[in-house]
Amino acid sequence: GAVVCFALLFQPLGFLLATPLFVWVALAILGKRNWVRMTAIALIFTALTYGIFGQVLSVRLPVGPFTQLFRDLGWINL
Repeated sequence: GAVVCFALLFQPLGFLLATPLFVWVALAILGKRNWVRMTAIALIFTALTYGIFGQVLSVRLPVGPFTQLFRDLGWINL
């Protein structure tokens, strides 16, 4: 169910919002209960993954509502 929700939310929310939400839910499903640690892991995983795939490897990831901000900053060329 979490993977289906992630797939449905990926395009409208973008990678930077859908991924930490998915990682947080996945950690909760796996039995983690420390919400501060879960949040930190989700945010760090998302930032590192976006940095590697979106910036270093130039994979085009949807950024959702951040599209205009990222264009203005020169982080994406769409």
